[in-house]
This record gives sequence, C-alpha cells and structure tokens, in this order.
Amino acid sequence: MTNTTLPQTFKFKGFKAVLASLAFLDVFFITLAILVLTSEGGGVRGALFCLGCAAVMSALGWAYVKGSSDIVVEESGISRVFLGRRINFIAWCDIGLVTVFTLSPSGARRSITGYNVVPLTSSGALERKRKIYFSSQTTDLTGLLRAMNAFMSKHDIRIEIVSNGQVKVAKSL
Repeated sequence: MTNTTLPQTFKFKGFKAVLASLAFLDVFFITLAILVLTSEGGGVRGALFCLGCAAVMSALGWAYVKGSSDIVVEESGISRVFLGRRINFIAWCDIGLVTVFTLSPSGARRSITGYNVVPLTSSGALERKRKIYFSSQTTDLTGLLRAMNAFMSKHDIRIEIVSNGQVKVAKSL
C-alpha cells in the first residue's frame, strides 16, 4: 500500500456503549441472584433464573465483541482485536473469498452492506479459522475497504457481490 502506515486499525461506532450496557446487565443479574439467594424466603429457582439471564447477557456480549471489535489490516493479514488482543486472524494468503451483500432490516431507513471475509478451508489445521464479518450499519468503511482492496488485489482474492439472489464477481469492494 502506498502512503499508508501499517498496521491500520478500524474502530466501529457505538462499540464501547453497547459493551458497557451488556456488562452492566451482567453485573445487575448476578447481584440480583445474590440478593434473591440471601434474602429471607429467597429461593434457589429465582437465583438460578437470574444467573441464567447473566449467562445469556455474557453470551450476547461475546458475540457482540466478535462481530464489532476493532479490525486491523496489516501486511500479513486481517484480524479482529479486542483490548489489544487478537481474537481472530486470517492471513491474506488464507482468504478464499470476500462476499458483499445487502441487508434491508424492517423499519430501517437505509439498507446495510454486510461483508464476510471467508478463509480457505483447511484440512487438519490445528487452528480452525473463522470468517471475519462486519457491516456498514453505523460506521463509514471507506478507509477499511480501501486498505482491503489493496491487499485483495495483491493476493488475487475473489470478491463476490450478492444482490437479489444473483452473484457477481467484482474486482474491488
């Protein structure tokens, strides 16, 4: 890439607020479970229900982190990073396909463009690679797409745009 310092980190808007809300709900349900369990006449069922709610909030939080944490584009590949720790990485040479698709959620003012970075299927690999996905819902992706285009061109990565059930091969995102 020219005139660009690598690695480049791309942050998604609203990430910290949503994550803080999910963490607050987690702490709330755990605290409620403790209060129910220690109160006079408190029941185990109520505490288990609250702990179940906390578990659901934790699962939602982890799914949110995996789908909305920072994306880092570097010479060796693309990754998701959370609190400075890499949670998913795909080397450019291991990317088999990038798909682009449009989502039109009901009640939304505009459609959202989704992106899947799909790794090649590997046989017998110790580390199972998972796709990296992101969308344009709240964030301008111009810089990220520009950085990705440079490396996808360099590594001859296939790009498919899915629209109305039709798949078209493209040269860039």
